[in-house]
Amino acid sequence: MLLYNFQQRSQDLPYRKAVGIVVVNNDGKVLIGEARGHHDIWKMPQGGIEGEENIQVAALRELEEETGITKARIARQSNNTHAYEYPNNSRYVPGFRGQEFTWLLVQVNQNEKLDPERFSTADEDQEFSQLQWVSPEEAIALAHNDEGDVVTLQRQVMYQSIFEEFGFIAPSPAPQPPIQ
Repeated sequence: MLLYNFQQRSQDLPYRKAVGIVVVNNDGKVLIGEARGHHDIWKMPQGGIEGEENIQVAALRELEEETGITKARIARQSNNTHAYEYPNNSRYVPGFRGQEFTWLLVQVNQNEKLDPERFSTADEDQEFSQLQWVSPEEAIALAHNDEGDVVTLQRQVMYQSIFEEFGFIAPSPAPQPPIQ
């Protein structure tokens, strides 16, 4: 498990099992959404695994719930799980110390249209207020806001790792020791 831990939370609490979905179209663009009620917080579709649900079923369910996309093909599953911890005194899911994600790469047909009306409603149950197709680099940049939110910083680091694993971007160079 790759852990993005910028703030320590109780070791006694479990991680919430979750699935993350990298949705890619024929142009190599990835789908991100602006979190409803949180301007400038952008993320890829994701959500908790319910009951005995398997990862693939959870991914397709979350994809449809959050984006309306019903025609998609799971192309690959991450070799690693990716976890992050919630900040202390946070509004995140109670009873968990953070989330542990299994990420899937999902391909959609270029003709899959996003329904803009779906996101124009004030429905509080909707995860996103809008969706965009962006490059992987843009998704990484948009994943973190400048308000010091530790979860968005953890998400940005996680996206970098996932995009490297799925081959969308070159791996970051390893830090080099100083020359003496």
